Amino acid sequence: MDKFPILSLPAVPLRQVLGGLCPIDLFELLQCSSRTKEVLKSFEKANKTFKVGVDFQRNWVEIKGVCKFYVKEEDNNMKMDKENKKRTFCDREVPISTDEAKATNTYWPAGEKLEGTMNVGQNFVKTLGVGQLDQILISAENPAAECLSWLENCNVRLENFNLVGAEPSHADKLATTIFSDDFLSKVSLNFTSLLEPSEGWRPINFSGDMPINIFKIQLQHSQWFTGKQLMAMNCSSIILYHSTLKNEDIKKYLEAWKSGAYPKFLYLSVHVEEANKFNFNSIVNGLTDNKPTVVDNTTSVEFQREDGDSIEICLGNGGKHFTAFIN
Repeated sequence: MDKFPILSLPAVPLRQVLGGLCPIDLFELLQCSSRTKEVLKSFEKANKTFKVGVDFQRNWVEIKGVCKFYVKEEDNNMKMDKENKKRTFCDREVPISTDEAKATNTYWPAGEKLEGTMNVGQNFVKTLGVGQLDQILISAENPAAECLSWLENCNVRLENFNLVGAEPSHADKLATTIFSDDFLSKVSLNFTSLLEPSEGWRPINFSGDMPINIFKIQLQHSQWFTGKQLMAMNCSSIILYHSTLKNEDIKKYLEAWKSGAYPKFLYLSVHVEEANKFNFNSIVNGLTDNKPTVVDNTTSVEFQREDGDSIEICLGNGGKHFTAFIN
């Protein structure tokens, strides 16, 4: 078969050829040599094909639709089996193997799974020219501060951010980092946090003055979340547990929606404790003259705004669960 000198093509036809490659072909091309990476470097940032996810909980890095790299600890038997097949990730050469599912196993010294996951992830951020990660997942078992520092050093944006938890002694420091205008502005699709800051903790750099344009935000522990911060949520879906929002906070948000704000809004769910339960009449008074209905101990009413969008608001669970959604 004749060889095609793809790297010798001028910029315009080279870009056209790259645009016609499937993700697997393009990925393999980028892994060929350091010269290949250098020649294609100017095209990588514009390439939207690759989606890279990093899971620190299960220690893998996935190039969506191409392959997955698992980070494992090696033992003496593995060293013997894999010593002739190695790969370099950010200047660290380690043994590898490929399984039947075309996943690549990478083997790191004992105690270095976190470092290995970071190295593999950063390697593909660099070689693929990724400007945005598809997913980051950090669990309570991970040193979350190190993971967030790694993320900052990679200088990338995020589609999906998931913080499952953290050691209680580190929770407040982590909360200050992720609940900030700067960090929230880096996430575009889904932001999920199960982090529980200490009682009385308040964000320092989450002003509530800058719009937060995330598709979905879900906070398992939102005791600190204020009405002003709710007003900054230009989101499609907002889900809050253990909230301390008041009737007037919900009403103000709905008044803004009725006046034409929040064009992307689809769903709001707020769970409160017994001491903070909502009053339906206090929320809807002045919003609509439509008569509420009561079904299975849930009170609801529907009303529209001028552009024709219709919203239904409901209060159930004895006043402890408020929802609003676009019909």
